[in-house]
Amino acid sequence: MTHIMARYRVKRGKVDETRRAVADFVQSVGRKEAGTLLYEAYQEEDGVTFVHLMAFRDDKAQEEHRRSAYLRKFVQMLFPCCDEGPVFTDLRLLASTRGPASSRCDPNVRTGERA
Repeated sequence: MTHIMARYRVKRGKVDETRRAVADFVQSVGRKEAGTLLYEAYQEEDGVTFVHLMAFRDDKAQEEHRRSAYLRKFVQMLFPCCDEGPVFTDLRLLASTRGPASSRCDPNVRTGERA
């Protein structure tokens, strides 16, 4: 499974337009991408910074997402609105309340101690 975070900042006058586009885009992802296991979009407290978290079942699902017409449409709208980004970061799941990953995590590993 692949986890990715995207973070970008938009111009103050483009926040409402961006929010609408994000909602439409995420709805399309949810309807059309069975291999996208998670897609969530957040707006930071500053009001202009957005973060997207996504998880793909495998490389094929990620590639399907990248090739989608609705992603191209979203990107065409987003880039002119941006002051900064987007910056993509590959993530490694450490712990989760969603499924078996949380049960494999030992809370003492970060301190080097074992129960």
